Amino acid sequence: MASDLKTNVENKQGDIDKQLKNTLELLAKMQNTSGQILGETNKTSKQFGDAQNKITALNKLLTSPKIPNAIGYLEKFAASLNKLKDREVELIKSNDKNDAQFNKALHSLASLDDLVPLLSKQSQSNFSYLSSKNQLDKDTLTKKLNFYQKITSSGTKELGKHISQDSDVYKSVAATSDITAAAANFMPDFLYNNTDLGIKKQKLISELEITLADLEVRRRKGFESTKKLNDLEIKATEKFNNEVYQLEQQKLKFQLSSGTIATAQLAAISTKYLSAEHNITKSLSAMSKAFDLSNNIVPSMNDGLKGFDEKRAQLESIHQQKQLEYAKNAKKYSGLAGLWQYESKLEDKQYGRDVRDVNSEKDVYQYDQMSSLFSGYAGIAGDAFGKNNLASTVLGDVSKGFSIAGQLTSGSNRLDQINDQKDDLQKKYNDDLLYQKEALEQKQINQQQYADNVTAIEQDMNDKLSALNQEHTMTSIDMFSTMAGGIADLLKQTAGESSAAYKVMFLASKASALAQAVVNTEVAATKALELGGTFGTIMSGVVRGMGYASIGIIAAQSISGMAHSGIDSIPSEGTWLLDKGERVVDARTNADLKNFLQSSNQSQSGFSVNVPVSISGGDVSEEDGKQLGSMIKQSVMSIIQEQQRPGGVLNRY
Repeated sequence: MASDLKTNVENKQGDIDKQLKNTLELLAKMQNTSGQILGETNKTSKQFGDAQNKITALNKLLTSPKIPNAIGYLEKFAASLNKLKDREVELIKSNDKNDAQFNKALHSLASLDDLVPLLSKQSQSNFSYLSSKNQLDKDTLTKKLNFYQKITSSGTKELGKHISQDSDVYKSVAATSDITAAAANFMPDFLYNNTDLGIKKQKLISELEITLADLEVRRRKGFESTKKLNDLEIKATEKFNNEVYQLEQQKLKFQLSSGTIATAQLAAISTKYLSAEHNITKSLSAMSKAFDLSNNIVPSMNDGLKGFDEKRAQLESIHQQKQLEYAKNAKKYSGLAGLWQYESKLEDKQYGRDVRDVNSEKDVYQYDQMSSLFSGYAGIAGDAFGKNNLASTVLGDVSKGFSIAGQLTSGSNRLDQINDQKDDLQKKYNDDLLYQKEALEQKQINQQQYADNVTAIEQDMNDKLSALNQEHTMTSIDMFSTMAGGIADLLKQTAGESSAAYKVMFLASKASALAQAVVNTEVAATKALELGGTFGTIMSGVVRGMGYASIGIIAAQSISGMAHSGIDSIPSEGTWLLDKGERVVDARTNADLKNFLQSSNQSQSGFSVNVPVSISGGDVSEEDGKQLGSMIKQSVMSIIQEQQRPGGVLNRY
């Protein structure tokens, strides 16, 4: 039994120890949990404490003596605005009263002599009203902006006492305060001056109306000649137009310079609270530079355009004077009326040509100026956001578009001038032949002299016509090359070199370049023949050989390349991009060139054109190469065939 009792006691002791261990573990967990709860409680207490401190600070802010002061200032501000509003109401009533009196006096005029003084008085009254109203608007806006600036400035200072000045909230409020201050210093004067320029324009209009009314009264009296009064009217109108133009130029310059200043100030504020590299800062800085660039180009461009308009007006005045003189002579010398009518038609024709040329020059000038302007914009955007950014690319493309338009306009006008010269040349040719025929019939020259003179006339005609045809051809090719090359460049940037549209325009541009080279080569070779004898023949062949070597180089250019520096030899097969002035002649072209030089001395008439085309690079298909070769062949052969016709540069005799 003693043994069993001992065993039971030991078992009980083990159970007690196990329960005690479990109890201790539970107490440890409870202690840990209590610690966590206590920590969270302390943390929460701290948060409540911080919140209480902020509430206390806010309560101090709301109970600050500055709040009543601000309320009092607001009341004064409202009262001052009411006074300005009362002044505006009185001003409007006074103006309405003057308008009513003017209308009454106008309908009860006793004599036309009273009209001009009445108009002058009313004009002065309107000008006084508009000026007073403009000053009143300036005073009102100044008071409003100064009030907003004071409120935002005070709010910023108070806010800085309670929150960090590095916080976004503080920076936003501070930036608003600075922007308000800048607006208070800038906007009232800007709007006042801008409106004042408009009022001055209205005054010029009123003065012109008074002058025209005075001239009409004088016409009705009949004491002065109509010509004198008409001349005075023309001078008054010209004076008005010049003064209005100068006023508009002044307004434009003022607006652009103001834009430069305003955006520069905003950029400075953006730099202060954001950074100089922030996109908003860059955009504002770019806008400021764009305004400044516009101020340097646009007003002067307007002056240039005005010069073309004045030149066209001068042509019209001279034309009208000549036509009046021809009409008088036709009436005075009735027997020669047909001659004067013929001269009148010639004058009309020449006037039309002169006006066309001036209009073309004006368009080209404007296109060039706009190209420079957008090129400058592209440079500004490139400096701000990188040269490959979308804005810079688009602006650069617009600049190129204007440049191409200018070149095409100039070329088109030159084609018209060439056609005019050809018409004049044909007329002179016909007149000269008719004169020689009449001289022969009247026995003034013999048959041999007539034949010699006609031959000389025809030779001169063919020489001049050939030169004009050559210029016409080259001008046409230049225009096509300019258009195709420009479009290819634009497509390269937008659609990429792999696009079908780019490849087509690239091929078209290359075909036009080859056509130019062929014509230039044949003209130079023909000129070399004029050296005469064996030497002339040799030099003609050399010129042809060198020319067609260049043509081979043009044709061998790939659509894309991968090298930018000259090297002695190509290390491996691939696509290489050459710098300007470099050239590469492949082995086949070199062999063809040698063979051509050897055979060129054997014959002066008839030649074949072999243009080797080498396409390399994985981005150009075999079909592209075939298309290029076909376009080159068609373009070159059509040009040669055209110039081999009578009067062409390759058939001068």
